[in-house]
Amino acid sequence: MAPERIINWSIERIEIPFRKPFTILSGKNTVTLKTRAIALLKVALASGETLIGEAHPLPGLHQETLEFCMQELETFLQSERNIPFDPERLTKLSGPSVVAIEALFLPKLFPCPAQVTSQALLVPGEQHPRTLNLRAHNFIKIKLGRLDFERELDWAMTLHEVLAPHVRWRLDGNQQLTMAQLEKLATMPFQGRIDYIEEPLADFYHTLASKQFSLSPLPFALDESLPMVLKNGLDLTQQKALGLKAFIIRPPSLGGYSAAISAIKLADSFNLLSVLSSSFEGPWGFESLLRLLSIPSQSLLRAQAHGLDTFSLLNLDQLHATIPNIPVINS
Repeated sequence: MAPERIINWSIERIEIPFRKPFTILSGKNTVTLKTRAIALLKVALASGETLIGEAHPLPGLHQETLEFCMQELETFLQSERNIPFDPERLTKLSGPSVVAIEALFLPKLFPCPAQVTSQALLVPGEQHPRTLNLRAHNFIKIKLGRLDFERELDWAMTLHEVLAPHVRWRLDGNQQLTMAQLEKLATMPFQGRIDYIEEPLADFYHTLASKQFSLSPLPFALDESLPMVLKNGLDLTQQKALGLKAFIIRPPSLGGYSAAISAIKLADSFNLLSVLSSSFEGPWGFESLLRLLSIPSQSLLRAQAHGLDTFSLLNLDQLHATIPNIPVINS
C-alpha cells in the first residue's frame, strides 16, 4: 500500500461547556474550567478520503496550550503537504499534537468497542453519599485533596456505609497527601475496598526516584509521574515491590497513542493494570481513546473498568458538529 499523502486540512477551535465548573487539581496546579477547549483537525488525503483527529491538551495537566498545539499542527502539516506520510516524523511534535495526527489513522487499526465499563467519578463534598444512586456501579473513582482531609475521611466513611460490600474504590490523591495521611487512609474501615491510590504524594516521581520511599501503605498507580518513570527507566520490579499496581493511560501525556500502546504492553509484561483515563476529551478524542480497548491486552482486561466518567460532565447539546457514535458506557 502506497503511503498516504496529505493535500489539505482545517483546524477548528471548539469550546464545549461543562455542565458545571470543574476544578483540575494536579500537584501545585489548580485550574477551574467552565468550558473545554479542543482543536478539531480535518485532513484531506490525495486518495480523496477525509480523516478526523482531535487535540485536547488539558490545562493544569499538560504544559502545552491549545493555541500552541494548533500552531504546531499547522506548521507540521505545511511541511507534510503532498509528500508520503511517515509516522517517524511525529517525534518532533508534542504529545497532544501527536495524538491529533495519530487519531487520523487509528480507525484503520482498531475498531471501536460496542460497549465499555467506566468507573463512577466522585468528588467528596459535592453530594452527600446518602443521596447518590450508585447501585449500578461496581467501581468508583474518588478524587481527594479538595477538602480538609478529615472532612474527606468522614465523607468516605459515610459512602462506605451506604455502598454494597463488593464495590471497589480507586482513589486519586492528585499529589496532595502527606505520608501521615496516606498511612491513616490505610487504617480506615474502608481500606479493604481500595484497589489503589493514584499519585498520593507531592512530587511523586522524585519521591520514587530518590529511593527513600519505603513500602507504600496502599497500592499505588502512576498517572502524572508515569511519563518520567518510563523516560528515565525506573526499575518497575522494584516499584512493584513498593506497591505499584497500575498505569493510568493518558495518550497526550505519554506522547501519543503509539506510546500509550507501548505503555500498555509494558504493563502486561509486569502483570499490572492499565486503566484508560479521559482527559476531558471532546467526542472525537473520546472515541479515539476508546479504540485502545480493542488492543489485545491482559492489563486492560484486568482493569475491568476505566476512567471514562468525565465525558458525562461535558454538555454536548449545543455542539454544532457531527458527534461520533460513542459506545454504551456501563458502570
